Amino acid sequence: MKKTLFALALAALATTPALKADENAKTAPAAKPAAATTSTQPATAGKIVDVAPAAPLPPLTKAQRGRALEHFGWFISQGIQSYNLENFGFSAADLDALLKGLRAGAEGKDYAKTFQSVAEDLTRLLREAEEAARPKVEAKQKARLTEWIQTNQDFLRQVDKEPGVHQTASRLRYKITAPGTGPKPRATSMVKAKYTGKLVDGTVFDSTARANNEPATFTLDKVIPGWTEGLQLIGKGGKITLYIPSELGYREQGGGSSIPPHSTLIFDVELVEIVADAPVPVPAATPATPATK
Repeated sequence: MKKTLFALALAALATTPALKADENAKTAPAAKPAAATTSTQPATAGKIVDVAPAAPLPPLTKAQRGRALEHFGWFISQGIQSYNLENFGFSAADLDALLKGLRAGAEGKDYAKTFQSVAEDLTRLLREAEEAARPKVEAKQKARLTEWIQTNQDFLRQVDKEPGVHQTASRLRYKITAPGTGPKPRATSMVKAKYTGKLVDGTVFDSTARANNEPATFTLDKVIPGWTEGLQLIGKGGKITLYIPSELGYREQGGGSSIPPHSTLIFDVELVEIVADAPVPVPAATPATPATK
């Protein structure tokens, strides 16, 4: 019940994009309909009628701001929804109010009864704060991304110097530690594989070890290009380390919250089995050329 109540109370908070300036008019009361008239003047339907813009809301007072942020801190302490506080550019005074609410939540105090009374002020405060902080936040994010791209490029340059590492025409780097046996899979083959995937900083973002070390089953042409190409280099039982540049991985989009944009991926892979090898397509028969007389 509590989760539903507060999810509704904060459904429009700053986790969604900030409102455009002209959207503030949506909060203004609708104009009352004009009184009925029997005038014989021509109807105005279809004509543009000037409507006075809604008056800007007065800024929140220091007390209103502090009370709203205190309740926000308490709300965060309930663990119902998470926020990236960096996006709001809070001042030291704002953070003091926020921490007061966090402390109250940690002490078991309940602000539920008064929360609705500050919800409108809090929604407005967070949206305005997010909008004001946006240029600074975006500049910081751009700087981080530039640094991350450089880190990934430097990593690949170091990989190129390691013994046993080879590079294909697509710029996939790989190192085979066990070639495996039997035929190698094709791009359309279904395989079973165990693997661990890491970023260049060593962060593990995925691993079959997390699923009781059970191998994953997939068709090679249904995964990222670096996998499609790399697993065709080993046979059953083979082991390979793939160094996949971002253009053969998740590119500028990244892979959800665990793989940043422009990430080089490092996979240690064991090809457990080729489950099904798609048949080689047979060319259509060419009609026989009629004999000439």
